[in-house]
Amino acid sequence: GEREGAKGFPRFTDPRLRGPDAYADYLRMATERSLERIGATPFDLLLLHKNPLREDYDYPKDRPKIAHVGQPIIMGLDIQAVPASITLRELMTAIYGATGSGKSYMTQVIAIGASQCKHVAFVVLDMKGESGDLAALHSRAAVVVTDLDGVLTTLRWLFGELARRQNLPGQVGKIVNFNSDLPEIIVFADEWHEWAYADPTKEDAEERMRLLTRLVKRARAYGIYFVAATQIAHAKDIPTSITGQFGNVISARLGRREHSEMVFSGQLPAGVGPHLINPAMRGVAYGRFGEGGEIGMMKALKAGPHVAAKWMARDAKAGLRVELPS
Repeated sequence: GEREGAKGFPRFTDPRLRGPDAYADYLRMATERSLERIGATPFDLLLLHKNPLREDYDYPKDRPKIAHVGQPIIMGLDIQAVPASITLRELMTAIYGATGSGKSYMTQVIAIGASQCKHVAFVVLDMKGESGDLAALHSRAAVVVTDLDGVLTTLRWLFGELARRQNLPGQVGKIVNFNSDLPEIIVFADEWHEWAYADPTKEDAEERMRLLTRLVKRARAYGIYFVAATQIAHAKDIPTSITGQFGNVISARLGRREHSEMVFSGQLPAGVGPHLINPAMRGVAYGRFGEGGEIGMMKALKAGPHVAAKWMARDAKAGLRVELPS
């Protein structure tokens, strides 16, 4: 067959090429040519399988129960169709990708998994004003910020909350027990390149950077975690003193190899990377879950805020007693 643009070459089972009666002859011919090319006599084993990353996987009707964000949240399935999970406790999470590659899609899956936890509050920093659905997952304990003034106010509040937690009576080291008065706080920062860099033309940029740097370095030990998504074209503006703090790194499709290298700090094996993801495969990403973890491919579960609506109604709990900024 002939290459069909971004879709690549058709499969040998494509009815435009041949019918089922011709499959065996084609496989024999292809195998013989492969043996000739590599200079071998037999293959020990020939496997034919369907690429699981091309399939869509609905979020399970019976969602896996988790009590806190230190337990695995299912993100999707890996290349072996095995569940790929992420944990948020004591880790910061960065999500990269080109426009339309599925960054928001993956953020939603994380939010859906975290929304079932009893002692969790959401803070959504969204300069485009398109992430209100994330807050809807936790309508009793969430705040959405859509402007620079609100971002600065929220960062100041988070820094003050960090100081409060560090000075709790009897508090020594990191916090391990959370409750309604002391919830784990997940900060979802969508398109955070809009404010997370030191642009001297932006009002209060220096203070925002100072607060953000301190938060990503210190807050995770006290139950405040960031899930930050941005387009890779702008990520270079964010200092490595900040991006280097992210233990979970997820990258959907990127444009160039150097972008992939930047995201994964030059740790990608040869011949792989987000820049090689087929544009038609939305929701496919490379991920490194946990500091020092292996880098692998996954396909995010197909889910959205509407999926969680019935869960939230069924699992409604008493509201969290935390004063979030307004």
